[in-house]
This record gives sequence, structure tokens and C-alpha cells, in this order.
Amino acid sequence: MVTKYGMDDDLGQLVYVDDNDYSAYKPFSEKTAELIDTKVKKLVSDAYTKAVKLIKTNKKLMESMAELLLEREYISRDEFELMMKDPKKIKEKVKEIRKKK
Repeated sequence: MVTKYGMDDDLGQLVYVDDNDYSAYKPFSEKTAELIDTKVKKLVSDAYTKAVKLIKTNKKLMESMAELLLEREYISRDEFELMMKDPKKIKEKVKEIRKKK
């Protein structure tokens, strides 16, 4: 995102890589390379932090969905959307599936 699509305010709207260039030559300075490394590390770190927070925040929901997936190996799109709107529906769905067995 940083080097290919220019998605960074500090580096600007420049492309720093060429998909077809496999040489060791870099068309930018070491200072720019360090800035690119810093930006990429920050993006990855921020994404990791966000992912961990989402998992912790939604742990019970994920456990309930895992329980449902253990009972039945799939969840339809409609079921998934319904459960995301109302997580209590997951427990109901698990009970419903167990009654059918």
C-alpha cells in the first residue's frame, strides 16, 4: 500500500516499486527506504493491534459461532447476518440444530 499505491501522507502519491523489476537497484534514497520501512511497520502493527482488539471484544460471539460450526459445518449468509445483528440468535440456532439430531 505504501510503496505500490502511494497510500501515505508523508511519502505522497508516488510508486516506489515496479512489479516487473527484479533487480537490486532501488530508485530512491536510503532515507526514503527507512521511511518506507517505518511506515510499513506502523501499518502492520496498527492492523495487528486492531485485530487483537476485535477478537477480544467479540470473543464470546466467536466462541458461539465456533460452537455452531461444530454442530453443523457451515453457516449460510442469511444466518450469519442475522447472528451478527442479534448474537443471541446463535445460541438459539445451536439448540435448534441439536433438537433435530
